[in-house]
This record gives sequence, C-alpha cells and structure tokens, in this order.
Amino acid sequence: MKYNQKKPRICIALPGTDYLPTATLMFANTEPLLPYLEPYFDITVIFRKIGQISPQFYQYSTILDQEKLSEKERKDINTNFTPVGLFGAMRYMKTLDKYAKDNAQNFDLIIERQWALVGSLANAFRRYDVPTIFLVEAEFYTTRQVKFDWKKNPVKQVSPIIFKQILPHLRQKWIHKSNGIIVETEQMKSFLIENSLANSKTKIYPIPNGINPEIFFPRDRQYCREKLGISKEDLILTYVGSLNRFIQELGPIIEALGHVKPPNVFMHIIGDGKKQKELEKIAHESGAAVKFHGRLSQQEASLYMGAANICVAPYNQSLFSGG
Repeated sequence: MKYNQKKPRICIALPGTDYLPTATLMFANTEPLLPYLEPYFDITVIFRKIGQISPQFYQYSTILDQEKLSEKERKDINTNFTPVGLFGAMRYMKTLDKYAKDNAQNFDLIIERQWALVGSLANAFRRYDVPTIFLVEAEFYTTRQVKFDWKKNPVKQVSPIIFKQILPHLRQKWIHKSNGIIVETEQMKSFLIENSLANSKTKIYPIPNGINPEIFFPRDRQYCREKLGISKEDLILTYVGSLNRFIQELGPIIEALGHVKPPNVFMHIIGDGKKQKELEKIAHESGAAVKFHGRLSQQEASLYMGAANICVAPYNQSLFSGG
C-alpha cells in the first residue's frame, strides 16, 4: 500500500464491516464523505475483510489477512460483524492490536465508526501514540440481549453473558483514552456523561447528519404525486431508511395497517436491509397496504417524501426509551 506523505493520513475504520458493493447503512454513511475529504487528506478505509469484489475508487486495507482467508471465508460476508462472547471478543481485540502495531506508522489519525466494540481499535492505536477519534451512534445505547438455554452448552452461553457485563466498563475505558468522541446529537452527549461513560473533561463533539439541500427541500405534494402516479385522494405514509429492524422498527406500523385496514391509506417503504423479507412477510400476512421499493436514488426518495402526508421514523423503544 502506498501513502501520500504530503497530506495528513487519515484512517476511517469500520472494523465490524465486511466490504460489499451494496453497502450497509453504516458504510453508506461513510462513502459519500470521501470525495469531500480526499482533496485535503490521504484517506484509507479499513474493513474487517473484503469479499469477492474490492473497492475501486479509494485506498483500503483489511483487519484480517486476505491472503490467509479460505474461499469459504471470502464468500461468508458479514456486513455487521459482532464477536461472539468474551473469548470471541478477546480474540478479535488481539487481532485489532496486531493490526494497529503493524500499521501505526502509516496513519496520523484514526476515525473509528460505530460497531459492537466501537473504541477498541482506537484504543489499540493509542498504545502506539496515534491520535484517535471514534463515532458513537444510536447502537451505543444498548447491547444485544442474551438468552440462556439450559438445554445447550452452558459454558458457551455464560461467555456472552459475562461479556455483556464487562462491555460498559471497557467502553468507559476506551472513551477516556480517546482524543475525542463524535456524536450525532446533544442527547447522545448527555447520555454518555449521565451514565458515567464520559466526564466533563471528555472532548465530545455533537455533529448531526447532513442532507443535500438541492435534493431534499419542501416540495409541492401534488406535483410529487403526479410524478409518481399517486392519487391526490390517498393518505400516504412514507418511510426512508434501513430495514434492519434495529434502530428503526417498522413491524408494529405494518401490523397496525394490516389490522385496521383504513381506506385509502397506503405506505411506501424506501430502503433495504437484512430484515426486509421479514417485513414483507408481515405485510403479506396482515394484508397491509404497503409497497416496498428497495433502495432508490436520493432524487426518487425525495419525491416519495414530498408526496407523503406523514413521513414516519419509528425509532426502536429499546434504544430510545425516553421518546
């Protein structure tokens, strides 16, 4: 890998993401930034591993050694990787530390994006005196629920339970050692401080997500409906976003539409994700008037938003219990 020494060398790290051309929401929030950063910085994007197709338009690196991956490992792509249990996490953190040791001289700043162990790679690079920042997003509010089944191997099941108890303490340690934290909202900053994950001395920078105002702006509803062939008499609900049923949960809305079946009420869902088939099944079985469009261009998505009476954002209550 060649590095341009004339610009600050920034690593944007996604250690919980395997590269796919059809990126997850996490990666989709990264790629659009690159053209704006590249004139000023030498950017390298880090993935856990690369599948059959490699990125074509920017420098990249992988945590796992691609040459040592089997054919099965190359095909087994996990766009949202989470180590299993305490021992799985320890093994992967050891791999992260080796990567940091081998590559510390190549970067001037590490920006680690949200994943299950966000902060762990940044902490590894801090051991080698590389400045680090990591991004904390909605998933940081919670850890995945662990269910215990006495019929299965109890030793293997205890490991995830122990790790779930340890993870908040590790996060606190990683936050305190970082040079800075980027959050999406002031509420997230308050959450970190109120739960003692950060303190008043921690450098926390709230930076909200942005939009392109040339695409997303208030539009005439009738014009949008004419462009899309939607009746002006219908009441339209529009959702634009991920279909992973984690940060936002569409299931209850679809079920309610199928149960009540209000006349002339239709829902348009724009986006994709690993739970799309589940949501389509709920819509089919309940008879809800819902149309799944898959991933559309921003221009098309903005038309459906403009055509809507209501744009919905059904945030998961387990992540946003305060509303």
